Amino acid sequence: MAVNPSHQKNVGARSSTALLGQPVLFRLVLLPLALLIIIFVVSITLYIVLEGFTFLEALYMVVITVSTVGFQEVRHLSSGGRILTICLIVAGVGTVAFAISRLFEFVLEGHLTGFRRSRRMQKTLRELEGHFIICGFGRVGHHIAEEFEEHGVPFAVVDPDPKHEEELTARGIPHVIGSVTEDVVLEEAGIPRARGIVAAVDSDAENVLITLTARVLNPSIFIVARSSEFETETKLKRAGADRVVSPYVIGGRRMASMALKPATIDFLDTIVKPGDMMLCVEELSVGESSKVVGKSLEDAQIREKAGAMVLAVRHQDGSYEFNPAQDYKIQAGDSLVVLGSKNQCSMLSEQL
Repeated sequence: MAVNPSHQKNVGARSSTALLGQPVLFRLVLLPLALLIIIFVVSITLYIVLEGFTFLEALYMVVITVSTVGFQEVRHLSSGGRILTICLIVAGVGTVAFAISRLFEFVLEGHLTGFRRSRRMQKTLRELEGHFIICGFGRVGHHIAEEFEEHGVPFAVVDPDPKHEEELTARGIPHVIGSVTEDVVLEEAGIPRARGIVAAVDSDAENVLITLTARVLNPSIFIVARSSEFETETKLKRAGADRVVSPYVIGGRRMASMALKPATIDFLDTIVKPGDMMLCVEELSVGESSKVVGKSLEDAQIREKAGAMVLAVRHQDGSYEFNPAQDYKIQAGDSLVVLGSKNQCSMLSEQL
C-alpha cells in the first residue's frame, strides 16, 4: 500500500481547534505576561529584603519604575536598592514595551478573532452527538459532506490540510484540522459519541489506521472505509470496517451499467442525485416501542398512510427479504428499506 506523500507530511499535524492559536497565544500573550510577573515577583522580593520595604511599598516602587511615571522613591535607597532600580528600569521597561507590542500584534493580525473562532468550534464539537465523522476532505470527502448536508445528517470533518479550513468555516461545518490517525484529533471530533465514521483519505494505509483507531476508541461505531487497492479490502475488514468501498470498482461498474442499462441508471440518478429529489430511498429502523411491531405489512398500512413503498426488510442478523409479502410480520429491530418522496419517507419515519 502506497502512502500519499502529502498525507505522510501531515501525519504529525496537530489539531487546530484544540491547539489553534495556542502557540501564537503563548508567543504573543502568555510569554510576555509571564516575564512581567517574574520581574514583579523578583523585584518586590528584593526590595523587601534589601530595603526593608513593606509589600505595598515594594509593589508601589516596582510599578512607578516600570511605568516610568517618575514619582519620588518611597524611601532613600541604599546602593543595593539603586542598582536594583537600574536593573528594573532596563528589564522592566523593556519587557512592558515588548508585552504591549506583542499584544497589539495579537489583536491587529486577527489572532484574537481566530482564537475566539477556535473556542466556538470546540464548543460546537463538544455538543455533537450521534453524528458522523468524515476523515479526509478531498474530492470524495466533499461529495460525502454534500450528501450528509442534503439529508440533514449531523457530521464533522477531520482533515490534515489547513487550506480546507476556510471553506469548512464558511460552510459552517464542524471540523478539526489535524492528523486523521491521531487519537486526540478523533476524540476532539467526538468519536466516543459518534454514530459512524467514514475513512475517505486517498491513502489505504491511513484508512486502515483510522479504522483500527476508531474501533478502539468506539467499539460500537459504524465504519465505512475507502479502498484504492483490491487487496486492502480484506485488511480494512480485519481492522474493523463494517463496509469497504472502492471508488474505482464502483466507477467501473457504473460506467458498464450506464452503457448496458441507461434508462435504469437514469432512474436511479433521479432517486439519489442531490438537490430537490423526486424520490428517495430510506432505511427506517423499527424500535421496540413502534406501533407496527407484530403487525403485517398489510395491517400496518404503510403504503396507504404514508404513500411509501417497502422495497426490502433488513433483519437484525443482516439478511434481507426483498419485496416482502403483505403478510410479513414486522419485528422489533427490523429496518425497512422504503422508496418514496421526502415527505412520504418523513411521514413514515414519524409513524414508526
